[in-house]
This record gives sequence, structure tokens and C-alpha cells, in this order.
Amino acid sequence: MTTQTENRIISGGVSYASPTLSRTQYDRAGEVLATTDRDDPQRADAIETVGEWRMSHVFPLEVTKEILSQRAGCLGSAALVSQRIKRIESVESKLRRDGTRLTQMQDVGGCRVVINGGTTEQISKVVASLQCSQATGEHGVLYQRTTDYIASPKDDGYRSIHVILAYQGPHQEYKGLKTEIQIRTRIQHMWATSVEICETFTGKNLRVRESTADKIWQRFFALTASYLASVEGMPSVPGTPERRDELVAEIHKIDSEIDALNAFLMWKSAHKAIPPNPDYYYFVLDLQPKKNFLAIASYTRAELPLAEKMYLEAEEDSRDDLARQVVMVSVDKLDSLKDAYPNYFIDATAFRSTIQAALR
Repeated sequence: MTTQTENRIISGGVSYASPTLSRTQYDRAGEVLATTDRDDPQRADAIETVGEWRMSHVFPLEVTKEILSQRAGCLGSAALVSQRIKRIESVESKLRRDGTRLTQMQDVGGCRVVINGGTTEQISKVVASLQCSQATGEHGVLYQRTTDYIASPKDDGYRSIHVILAYQGPHQEYKGLKTEIQIRTRIQHMWATSVEICETFTGKNLRVRESTADKIWQRFFALTASYLASVEGMPSVPGTPERRDELVAEIHKIDSEIDALNAFLMWKSAHKAIPPNPDYYYFVLDLQPKKNFLAIASYTRAELPLAEKMYLEAEEDSRDDLARQVVMVSVDKLDSLKDAYPNYFIDATAFRSTIQAALR
């Protein structure tokens, strides 16, 4: 049963935020966020408005995750499905970098499926099932597009498949809101989260399109991505050696120069234990590298409004600490949290061990 109360809907006993402003008003707030300095007085209202737009994606994101869980169900326990709401810093960065409008962003709400030991055939099966999604019934979504970064890896080494779905269910206030699904193997996942760990602790930008990107770390990750692609029998990263021995030799050279693999050991941090409550579903992760600390706040489905409130407050509190990262995520099983988001637990063990073994 679904009911409406103020700017929220109640569905399945959970209170979800819904949009209260026009798309134009949300876009104006996004423009303020993208064009003003951090001390500009306009930003406070803009951040609040952008925050409301972000949280209105939780409901369509839940619908998408349910569909994804069903479509990935054929993989059994081999598939790990999770979801997240995009961080305010990431929203701002993308608005500044791409010049797009806030309401055009397709990844404000994001789902991810990580396939353990995933093959090209398994990935293709999940993608094909999503491409058949139609706007039907209460859980209606409409397939939009697919971008295949596995067949054609990005220059920086990123490999995954992105599928965009748009909500087309009975709740008109959410109509057209998009969610992005990332489908990747566990090997691709460990590489991507290791890049995020490096960015967090070095403060270096590793995105290819950025002129400020750190070239030597960037090359290290492009090479290691190609090596891992060779292990999986998948296409290599553009601009890297085709032969595995040449890849390993260049990785070894860079590692000896910047001590890359040992850096991950130094960054590894003890983390706060997660309270053993099987009812927890939403988690606010607050990574504070300067303090070598990870705080985890846990909430049940019924506590979604509280989780949203604490997420926004933690983001506001972290505004002056650029190294600090706050995100709200959810997973179906408590013990899957670390597997889904190892970058917040500073865990690059699998990546480090795999590359280290190749260098021996």
C-alpha cells in the first residue's frame, strides 16, 4: 500500500522523499553549486535544494535495485548488489566538469552488481535482461541506454558496463528520474575501488579528462587495468602494451619509482565494527583519512528519513575537510557492506596481492 504525506510517499512502510520543486528550480540550484566559491552565501540554499533532489531518487533507486536483484538472481550468491546516492562533492564536480544540468544527471542514484568470477557471458546475460525492461506495473522502469566500458575501456583503465533506466511507474512525481546501473566483475571492482582509495589519500586527481591529473599514478592504474583485463581475457586499455610481459615490466618500473603497492599498506585503516543488527539497511559511511578513522551510522528501512537527515548533516560538517568522504549506501546483507564498498574500509588487499604476485 502506498500513501502520500507532504513531500514524501509511504510505500511498504518506508517514508520516501519526493520532489517538491520544478526541474527549473533544481537546475538553478545546481548552477549555483557549480559556479560559486565555497564561501558564497548562496551556496547554503543551493546545497539544501540539491540535497532534496538527490534524496528524491531513493524511491526509484529502490525500484531499480529490486529489478536488478531479480535479473541478477540467476547468478545466485555470485552477484553482490548494492546502491548509493551520489555525494554532494561528486555532484558538484560533475556539474563543473561536464557543464550539464542537475536534472540531466543520470547517476544521482546508482546501483551496482559485482559478479564474483564474472565472465563476459554472465555480464551479457544481466545486461540483456535489463535492456528488456519495460514500463509496466507498479515497479515500472524503462530501459534508456547501455555504455560498454569493458569492450571499450576508458583511457584511464576504467572497465564496467553502465545501463541507464528511467522510472515510469505509477508515482508521477518520480516519472523520468534516472538511475545508473554499473555491472562489473570482482576483478574490475577491486581495481576501481583501489583507484578511489588512492585519490582519497594522495589528494591526486586520476581522471583522464582533468588537466591536473597525476600522470604517473594514472599510468600505473591504466597498466594494472590492462594486466587484469589480460587475466580475464578481455580487451586491453588503449595506449598500453599488448604483451603481458611488457605490461608487467612497466608496472614494476613505476612501482619502484613511487612505491605504489606499499602505499596501500600504509593507507589501510582499522574500522569501526558494524553493530550486528540484521534489520539495518541504510548506512552513512564517514571516512576521515586525516584521523585514520571510519565512522559507520546504521539505520533500518523505517529510519530512512533519519538516515537522510544524518547524511546531510555529516556532509555539511565535512565541507571544510576536502579529504573527508561521506556517503549513504544500502545493502541487503550486513556482511556485504565491506565487499560492496572496500574503498571506505581502505581495503585494497585483493588488488595489491594480485599485482604483487604478477611482479614476482
